[in-house]
Amino acid sequence: MSNRFAALPEGRFQGVTWKPGPATGMPILDGSIGFMECSVHQQIVAGDHTLFIGHIEDCGGQPEARPLLYYASAYQKIR
Repeated sequence: MSNRFAALPEGRFQGVTWKPGPATGMPILDGSIGFMECSVHQQIVAGDHTLFIGHIEDCGGQPEARPLLYYASAYQKIR
């Protein structure tokens, strides 16, 4: 799933089950271990990028779940 959403946006939600978030209506993927819904607080142009500073409107998750870690071009386990 992470590879799908790391790619270009065309079709990334096709076949993916989700529900609208309680605060903003942003998609929350079924089976996700956590979510954070944010509104844009500030935008900062930095060279050829734009940094977005968010205000957390709602969040939740499964405290017992293990997070996904991608480092050195591979998925890793947190020890």
